[in-house]
Amino acid sequence: MKTPRLICLVLAVGYAATLTPTAMGDGPRKNPKLSTELADLAQAIPQRNAPLAPGEKVAPPKGFSVDKLPESVRDAVRTGLMRINENAEVQVYIEITGTVFGSHLTQLSSLGATPQRIVLPKPNTVQALLPITMINQAAMLPFVRYIRLPDYGSTDQSRGSAYTTRESLGRSQGAGATARPSSAVLARQGHGISADEASQLEESLTRDANDLAARAQLLGYYFGMGGRRLSPEVARQARLRHILWLVQNRAESELAALSEASIDPTGHPLADQEGYEKVKAAWLEQAEKHKDNAAVLGNAARFFKLPDKAIAARLLKRAQAVDPSNREWSAGLGFVYAAGIVGLTLMNQNRFPIAADPDEARGSFAQQAREDLAKSQDAAVVGTAGYYLNFWGPILSASGKAPLARKRLEIADFLDLAEQLLSKAQALEPSNAQWRENLARLYDSRVRMATSPEQRAALARKRLEILEKGPDTIKLGLSTLTDLARAAFDAGEFEKAETYAHRLLEVASQNRSDYFYGLALHHGNLILGRLALRAGDVQKAKSSLLAAARTPAGGAFGPNMSLAKELLERGEKQAVLEYLELCKSFWTYPGNPLDRWIETIKSGGTPNFGANLIY
Repeated sequence: MKTPRLICLVLAVGYAATLTPTAMGDGPRKNPKLSTELADLAQAIPQRNAPLAPGEKVAPPKGFSVDKLPESVRDAVRTGLMRINENAEVQVYIEITGTVFGSHLTQLSSLGATPQRIVLPKPNTVQALLPITMINQAAMLPFVRYIRLPDYGSTDQSRGSAYTTRESLGRSQGAGATARPSSAVLARQGHGISADEASQLEESLTRDANDLAARAQLLGYYFGMGGRRLSPEVARQARLRHILWLVQNRAESELAALSEASIDPTGHPLADQEGYEKVKAAWLEQAEKHKDNAAVLGNAARFFKLPDKAIAARLLKRAQAVDPSNREWSAGLGFVYAAGIVGLTLMNQNRFPIAADPDEARGSFAQQAREDLAKSQDAAVVGTAGYYLNFWGPILSASGKAPLARKRLEIADFLDLAEQLLSKAQALEPSNAQWRENLARLYDSRVRMATSPEQRAALARKRLEILEKGPDTIKLGLSTLTDLARAAFDAGEFEKAETYAHRLLEVASQNRSDYFYGLALHHGNLILGRLALRAGDVQKAKSSLLAAARTPAGGAFGPNMSLAKELLERGEKQAVLEYLELCKSFWTYPGNPLDRWIETIKSGGTPNFGANLIY
C-alpha cells in the first residue's frame, strides 16, 4: 500500500488583545462561560489580557504550584477531575456555539491552546490543552459557549492516577447505579496509567478475559503515552492481541468502535500493515456472521472508515437496511464519503486531518461518493458530508498543502461542494437547525476568504438569508443580532443593516452584563457610522466611530478598522487618531500595532489594517 503524503497543519495565527472579564466589571465575579473549578483557577492565576504574538510560546507562571491554588482547584486535581500538566496547561472541553470549524481552531491556537480532538457524538465540543494563563481569553472568544472539565469518569483516588479499579467499576454497576464509566472514558483513563498498573490489568485478564474495563484501559495505555514509552514493536503486538480478541469475542461492544481499537496500515509508529490485514479479515468474518446486527456492522465500518472506505460504505449501507431509524449509520456514511472526496488517509485522534492522498481524492471511490451524494435524499448523509468537507477544507487550505493542489484543483472545490450539500440537507430537513447553523458558518468563513467586493457581497447575502430563517429577531441575543447586522451590511442590504444595528444597540443597553455586550456596542456603532458616511453625514460617522471605541472590548482580535479606514480616505485624520487612542483602553497587548498605525497616519500615510478590516 502506498504511503500517503503527509499534510502538515499550520494554522494561521491572528493576534489582538481584550480585557479580562474582571477588568470589565465592578470586581471579580464568576465568568458565566466557565465551570466553577475553571473560574476559580482563572481568578487564582494572573490572566494574560492578550493572545500570543506569532511564534510566542506560553511559559508557566513564575513560581506556579498546584499547592498554592484554591482548595476547590486542589481538590479537583487531587481527585482526577482536573488535569494540569508540567507546562501549566489544563485539559478542557470547549463547547462551541453551533459546530466546530477550522476558523475556530485557528483562533483557539492563537491563544496557545492545543486542540486534541472533536468530542463525539456531537461535533460542537473540542477537547484541548489550554494554558492556565489564557482561560479568560478563551472564554472571550465570541463562538465559545462554555468551557468545562472533561468527563474523565470515576478514578481510584488512592493511586493519584486515572486508574479505575475493578472494585470501583463493580460498585458502579450495582443496583440503581447511574455513573458507570463508559468504554471511551476508561480508554482515555488508560492513556495515563503507569507500566505497573498496566501489568496488573494484564494479570487480571488472565483470570477474566471478559473484563472489558481492564481491556479498555489497556487499549488506551498502548495507544497513548504508555505505548510511546514502549518500543513500537512491543506496543503494536500488544494492541493487535487485544484488538483481535475484541473483534472475535465482543464485536458489538462500544469498545470495539473506539480509535484505541483501530489499526492504521501506514503513517505512524503504531501503524501495522500485517496487523491491519489480520484484523481486517476478522472484521469481515464477523460482518458475515452477524448480517442482521447493526452494531457489529457499524463497528466494522468504523475500522475501515479511512483505509478501506469502499468497504466501510458497504457495511454502513447494510447497517442502514437493518436499522433504518438510526441516523448514526447515515452520518457515518456521510463522513466516509467526505473522507474519500478529500483523500483523507490519517486523522489525529478523532477528526483532525494529518495525511491525505491526492490520487485517492481523484480515484473511483471519491467519484462514486460524489455521485451517491448527488442522488441521496438522506439529510444526515449529505449534511454530514457537507459539514466535514467544510471542516477539513479550511484546515487543509491553511496548511498550504491541500491534497488536490498539484492537480490544479483549488480548495474551493471542497467548499463549493460543502455548500451544495448543506443547502440540500436544509431543504430536505428545513426544521433541523443544525443544517442552517452549519450553512451560516460556512458562509461566514467564505465571506472572510472572499477575494473581491462582489464575491463578498454575494456570499454575505446567502449568509443573511440563512440567518433570517432562524428564530424571531425580537427574541435574539446579542451574538446573533451582531451577525445579522454585519451580514446585512456586507450584503448591501443597508436598510436591514440599520434596523438590525439599532435593535442590537437597544438590546445591548438592556443587557450590559451580557458577555457579548462589548462586541455588540462596537459593531453596532460601526455599522451605523458606515451607513451615515454612505449618506454623507460625516459628523455622525465620526461620532459613531468614537462611540465604538468606548466599549469594554472591541473583539477577540482587536478593533474593527473598516469605518476608520473609510474616514481616513475622506481626510478625517484627527477622528481616526482619537479612535486609535481610545482603543488602547481595551487593546492592551504590548505588540499590538496601534502606535505604529498612529505614527503612519501622523506622517501622512495610510496603515495596512490587515485582518482588522474583517474581524
